[in-house]
Amino acid sequence: MKKTGVLGLLGFTRDPDARDWADPTVFIAGWSKPGPVTSAAPGEVIAQEHGPEGGHAGIVVMNLDGTLATASANTAVKPEGVITQNDWGLRRGPLNADGVGPNGEHAGDSAPVVRRYVGEVGLKRNTSGADMKRIVISILLLCALVAIVFGVWALTYPQPDPKSFQYVFWKLGVYPLDRRMATDLMVGDSDRNRLVVGKTREQLEKRFGTLLSFAQAPQYFKKCYLDSPWNGRTVMFIEGSAWMVVFDGDRATELVLVKGC
Repeated sequence: MKKTGVLGLLGFTRDPDARDWADPTVFIAGWSKPGPVTSAAPGEVIAQEHGPEGGHAGIVVMNLDGTLATASANTAVKPEGVITQNDWGLRRGPLNADGVGPNGEHAGDSAPVVRRYVGEVGLKRNTSGADMKRIVISILLLCALVAIVFGVWALTYPQPDPKSFQYVFWKLGVYPLDRRMATDLMVGDSDRNRLVVGKTREQLEKRFGTLLSFAQAPQYFKKCYLDSPWNGRTVMFIEGSAWMVVFDGDRATELVLVKGC
């Protein structure tokens, strides 16, 4: 049966408890509505509500002498929960002096009821229309949740920000952020080296666009390189930015911000 609240709308289910089996307003797929115990037959579920939250349930069975009985978990024995066969739920009589009835019920509790298995007949309410409605509701709720998440994200880290969803998704390769903006945002990204280290020139140009050789680089970058600890290393510059990529063979090993030199 469906869970309550949002989880139920999303299609999540749970097993019915004893109170559900006894509640005439609860639909349990594959099973009839609750009926009186006078119509009980072997194989049916017998249940009774106990108080506002509790209940007890068992299976109607037949004794060797042909009389009916109930097989259910007994909490009044040790160890608790042993399956006991007795006449629980089939007993009749008034409440005793302590206000307890023959089946453990109290004043205000409904009489025990039984449900029989009806198979596909009991599944008629699970129509394709109901399934489609649940799917549509689930999709709408999911879309609303995604919109809320991205809305909060955008308000918390508005662009330009290295924590904005646009930059984060650009790093993942699923958002077409302007390359100039992306390289500017890399300055504040403490994890920026992962975008470069271990990559080939072809892979880097696919992400950043043209890489300039030392000969093609602006004069300022050339001066910075010649005065730097990387002088003599193979380097390339990301066009339109202040980033220098240091190579070892055909793979990038460092990303250097060229400023203040």
